[in-house]
Amino acid sequence: MAILSNMTSRLKTFLLPACLAPLSLLPSQQTTAPHSKGSSGSSMTTLRFSWPIPARASIIEESLKRGRKAVTSYKFRLSPDPKNPARWIGRISDIKVLKMDTGKANAQQIALSKKILTAISSALPTLSIQASTLEAKTQGVQKGIDAVLKVLKENTKSPKEQKILQTIEKSMKSKAMLRNLQESSLFFWKAWAGVWNGLTLPAEGSSRSFKGVMYYPTGGQGSCKVTLTQLGSPKGKPQWIRLKYRQDSDSTALKQIVQTMKASIPAPYRDRFNEGLFESAKLSVTITATLDRKTLLPQRVLVEKDSEIKPKNRPASKRFERRDYRFHWEKD
Repeated sequence: MAILSNMTSRLKTFLLPACLAPLSLLPSQQTTAPHSKGSSGSSMTTLRFSWPIPARASIIEESLKRGRKAVTSYKFRLSPDPKNPARWIGRISDIKVLKMDTGKANAQQIALSKKILTAISSALPTLSIQASTLEAKTQGVQKGIDAVLKVLKENTKSPKEQKILQTIEKSMKSKAMLRNLQESSLFFWKAWAGVWNGLTLPAEGSSRSFKGVMYYPTGGQGSCKVTLTQLGSPKGKPQWIRLKYRQDSDSTALKQIVQTMKASIPAPYRDRFNEGLFESAKLSVTITATLDRKTLLPQRVLVEKDSEIKPKNRPASKRFERRDYRFHWEKD
């Protein structure tokens, strides 16, 4: 049953519509370093998050992952935490798959995917967000994992499938998987809001660079170069501003990735796995956003991720993912 062997990656697809983010951003750890491209300190301004709270939006997300396209709609609401006035609660609801490229999946696999989506929709994690810093934490990720496993167990019949499911269950319940899913579940919030708050802008048409932190697809993290570019306003929309935020891994990426991968290999084989097996590793994340100048409410956010890992004497392994979010903000 092919869908079982791919369920770990499918979980990340359904746990939150926007949480396919193995490359995450940590804006709180940025240190600025001006990049001379026509910008000057006197022309720079600082972005400040000022969404009206509560905020409510209907979102259409178009995605491309592993060559397959999908279109999903859902609602997002950011509201005060009734138990803590210093925090907000972010929730996604009403998930609908409008279009999905199923590839070579058969009717049984598609039906199982729909059951999983239904289960996850009733067990979605929420975000707990610090109002003053926009720092977010996930709540309820384990509930989503349990919902997926329940559906899989109900639809796994043969001894062979049950054996595969045991392996998947062990992986999904591991601390590493839980941590990975928690990090991934935070990415959409960072791309929509967390990245932009507090950034110092260069002049229109100019860029500036600084250091940042990047999470790797294999787990772990490392330093990276961030380039922020102001693209100006869309035609006829002076109240909006377009920005591009790009992360590029540095020379330490390969070492960090190999160390993380090595830790997941059975002990007797770890000595055989080292940096000498690879030539290079390149990772990048580009976020292009159209935001309201005064509030930073996003109108459109495009996330593109590239990764390339080159083993010695073998073709490079390349992956490209894209997420295109379009927002319709509603009056609460």
